[in-house]
Amino acid sequence: MNLGQRDKPPQQCLGRLFSQEFQKGSGYVYTIAEGEYRPTFVSTPAFFQTMANDVGFTVAEIVNNLYPQQVPTHFTEWYNYVLIKP
Repeated sequence: MNLGQRDKPPQQCLGRLFSQEFQKGSGYVYTIAEGEYRPTFVSTPAFFQTMANDVGFTVAEIVNNLYPQQVPTHFTEWYNYVLIKP
């Protein structure tokens, strides 16, 4: 199964799994981008859906970054959302 184009070091993955942000479902984590540590906002699809609903949108569909391939939730790097403004 192809779980992504890049392999992350185990320390980075374990660090995220045990982080407060992961446990809460949202928050800022530091990621390496262009050789620098940068804060990146992360959230679960459920948290995102709540935020979208709070500002008047309906989430029509959520797909993972490897769509149409289905992968376990913890191996998904990002999600794409289809929103509808009723």
